[in-house]
Amino acid sequence: MVVIGSASLLFIFKKNLEELKIVSYVLLTVIGLFIALMLLELGRDDGSMKDPFDDMMEVKVSHKLLTAVSILLFAYSFQFMVFPAYVELDQRSNARFERSSIYAMTIYSITLISIGVIAYLIFGKTLKPDLLDNFATR
Repeated sequence: MVVIGSASLLFIFKKNLEELKIVSYVLLTVIGLFIALMLLELGRDDGSMKDPFDDMMEVKVSHKLLTAVSILLFAYSFQFMVFPAYVELDQRSNARFERSSIYAMTIYSITLISIGVIAYLIFGKTLKPDLLDNFATR
């Protein structure tokens, strides 16, 4: 991740989103690999920490609910990306922007949901808010 972050510094001050396309594809590939590695880890798991799946569906309100703030911040900050993203479209139209927004939100949602469910299945009730802390304890 450090290498990818360092390499992406070369593109940080680019004005056109077209020049950032390769960085987006690399990031998407890294996310896909991370999910694949989590699935591999789930397959290697001995099942000692697994909880009933019904327990995951139960809504619990506690101070840990505040860890979901990052999801809300993404939803709020998405509005600031609307105009710059629309301006960078090749053939500007509302339908084309709607399609690209749906793709972006779908990728983001699938990533969050799959990582959350896989992490719960691996770590059970011992799941901490920081996913990397969980992997450090294994």
